Amino acid sequence: MSITSRKKRGFNSERELVERFREMGLWGIRIPASGVGTPIPDVLIFHNGVIYGFEVKSTNKSNVTYYLKDFDNLVDWFKHMREENFNASAWLAVRFRGGTWRFYNVDLETAKVECNPNTGLALVDLSREIREKGRKLFT
Repeated sequence: MSITSRKKRGFNSERELVERFREMGLWGIRIPASGVGTPIPDVLIFHNGVIYGFEVKSTNKSNVTYYLKDFDNLVDWFKHMREENFNASAWLAVRFRGGTWRFYNVDLETAKVECNPNTGLALVDLSREIREKGRKLFT
């Protein structure tokens, strides 16, 4: 697969993810940050005072392992959010062939994430978790 088609697939996955979150009533934006030099995730979702950062991956494989070098911008962003006392959460979002999304929580100690369509959180479960976390913060 050429670099151009890989970038296009990634761009389309990022746009799809933002749209799916919006359909669930969660406001988010895609950040076109390739080559910017600032650690920032591909997608940001904002809900009840929490910033959710997503590094978006798209794969045709049924099992894939991502290593820190594949999502180091996300970890750097998360580290900076913590240092500035922002309430933030970092996630690796993986779109598998057929449109199945899975989400994996990442923290400052995460060195690798093993992914397949049967692990991680489904989109509906992540959406529920985001809504519940927001309620807990303000009750």
